[in-house]
Amino acid sequence: MNEETKDVAIRDNGLTLSKALPCGAEAETLFKWAEVLSDTKYYQELVASGGKNALAAILLAARDLDISASQAINSGLYIVKGKVSLSSQLMNMMIRRKGHSITKTESTDTVCTWKGTRKDNGDKMTSTFSIDDAKKAGLLSNTASVWSKYPTRMLSNRAFSFLAKELFSDCIGNCCIEGEMDFIDVTPPVAQKDDSQREDVSDFVKLFDIKNLQSAGSRFIDHISARTGETRSNTIFSAAQNADRFAEKLAQFSEKIENEV
Repeated sequence: MNEETKDVAIRDNGLTLSKALPCGAEAETLFKWAEVLSDTKYYQELVASGGKNALAAILLAARDLDISASQAINSGLYIVKGKVSLSSQLMNMMIRRKGHSITKTESTDTVCTWKGTRKDNGDKMTSTFSIDDAKKAGLLSNTASVWSKYPTRMLSNRAFSFLAKELFSDCIGNCCIEGEMDFIDVTPPVAQKDDSQREDVSDFVKLFDIKNLQSAGSRFIDHISARTGETRSNTIFSAAQNADRFAEKLAQFSEKIENEV
């Protein structure tokens, strides 16, 4: 296999297993569209949080997943912490367009069950996620989180995600479903904590009123801890290393919560 053919796309009734990066006219067109769209007011928030090439990254991911550009950039596809996340509607579509069967058999604010059957070989699977599972995962620790406000939807997303990953991985690749990956990006904790770093943490705690469990900063810390699985103390230390970044994301978090009320 030579250099010209080794990256040829291979398909097996699902996603492309190997796909070369776009080059030449295709690459120019993709990045030109990303540049044009980045200049519109509709995607300013995306560009502000992801950088000037955020739309290009989304368009590249959409290309690999065989999703149209408009579906991807209009709340269908997100890139969170370097991982591709899909809306539940888009993930559902990607599975059904291959002819597979997926059915929600139970959906309440305490439990949700999805059943799936593959068209090609008849394999079947049932996936259930309950509110008790969410509690064990620490997803309900923040009373202001979407889990507390919209448990039925979030339980459905998580149960559906498990089913999709296990039974239909050829349809969705290694993507996550919305809600699995958080939009918050906190600098990982450093190995050593010297005196200056401890002082920074103390200043950070005072600045954002972290000791007050009802403060916006404290609720945001709990939110991050619930999503990352880190302890509260480790989360505070990590966030203190980049207080400006924390403040920026705190504002986004507060705005998001207000819009959901």
